[in-house]
Amino acid sequence: MIAFSVGGTLLTRLRPVKPFTHWIILHAPILGRIACQTNLARVMRLMGTLLQSGLPISEVLQISSGVLKNVHYRELFSKIQKGVGRGKTITDLMQVSPFLIPPLALRLIRVGEETGTLGEMFLYLADFYEQEVDDLTRNLSSLLEPVLIIFIGLMVGGLALSILSPIYKVVSSV
Repeated sequence: MIAFSVGGTLLTRLRPVKPFTHWIILHAPILGRIACQTNLARVMRLMGTLLQSGLPISEVLQISSGVLKNVHYRELFSKIQKGVGRGKTITDLMQVSPFLIPPLALRLIRVGEETGTLGEMFLYLADFYEQEVDDLTRNLSSLLEPVLIIFIGLMVGGLALSILSPIYKVVSSV
């Protein structure tokens, strides 16, 4: 069992397997939402802070794409960096991946681009997605508690049944 888990962990770290692993994580029902929002919160916080400190958008995008751990987000921000260098807007480049960047974020980023408050919008989005992750993990833990209690109860009941069943057979045969 230990060898299987260690082998699985090492396998997921291999470069050819990473995109597939990250794709599975992003598309998992609850874990995917947490992963997407965590990545968004991290990159939005970094981009907002860097923009407000006066760095140009090209450097901000370069630094941001290097910080991201998820392969798909890293590729997206690398493409955004190249596209912005060619004169395209960030929002137009982000619209290519609606799964990675939700419509709400796109609308707010567009407003930030048009009004010149992109740094503030990124920080607002970072706060929003951090709060979403906190709420989701809090709700997830409150949902898992009853499920775990039922599972442990079934395990204890199964153990008791496996111990008492042979004893009952011996007593009833006498």
